[in-house]
Amino acid sequence: MVGSYRRLTPGSFHGFFSTGVGVFTVDFVHRHQLGPLVTIHAIWLASMYFIHVRAQSGRGQFLGTNVRVYYGFGVALYIFGLLLAALLCTLTG
Repeated sequence: MVGSYRRLTPGSFHGFFSTGVGVFTVDFVHRHQLGPLVTIHAIWLASMYFIHVRAQSGRGQFLGTNVRVYYGFGVALYIFGLLLAALLCTLTG
């Protein structure tokens, strides 16, 4: 039996990445690690800027998807990651 799977779309990947950045932000702040905190945010912001620049030349599209998907879901899932990690830190101590 051959299993089927759906490929991860670029928008979904960016959403998972943004959620991870939010989770790691809380972890790095909790551990007082400034270097990794700045690095992960620089990478996330660079990806957002890259998407923005490519979307300008692609009539508002990045990899065939409207750029608002990346901006809206990216920021919303980043905040979700922050809240999720803060909740887990609160519950686990």
